[in-house]
Amino acid sequence: MGDIRDYLPDDESNCLDIFDSNRPKYFTGPERDLFAAFLRRMDQPYFVAEVAGKVRGCGGFRVDYFGVGYLDWGMVHANWHRQGSGANLLRWRLERIRLIAHAWCVLIDTSQHTAPFFARFGFEAFRVIADGYQPGLDKVFMRLVWAPGHVEP
Repeated sequence: MGDIRDYLPDDESNCLDIFDSNRPKYFTGPERDLFAAFLRRMDQPYFVAEVAGKVRGCGGFRVDYFGVGYLDWGMVHANWHRQGSGANLLRWRLERIRLIAHAWCVLIDTSQHTAPFFARFGFEAFRVIADGYQPGLDKVFMRLVWAPGHVEP
């Protein structure tokens, strides 16, 4: 995926379009309002990924006081799935989390549809709530833990 840069308020409509392209398989209807509020609040690192000047993906992260990282609202436009864009955006965010000296793990919640994607990067599922988001959309809690000096293959 081309360039990754800081999210700007002008990116809101593009990010909402990306969200909409991923419904209903990956996100529920009520989550759109939560995502829109998140974009307007923007109180943590959030980024957009561009290809040829067009926003194709977005995602953020945060690291708490205890060194636990979280991936927030990561997504790629449905037309760009399975082309490496999501993998590049995920790697980019994980690299930035690893630059934070006290960060030692990353926790996510995702669905059964995207859990295999995250597993390819070393995330392990540790809890599944059937229909946790809505009927037919399970909530899968996953973690990635690394030790000091860990180098990704």
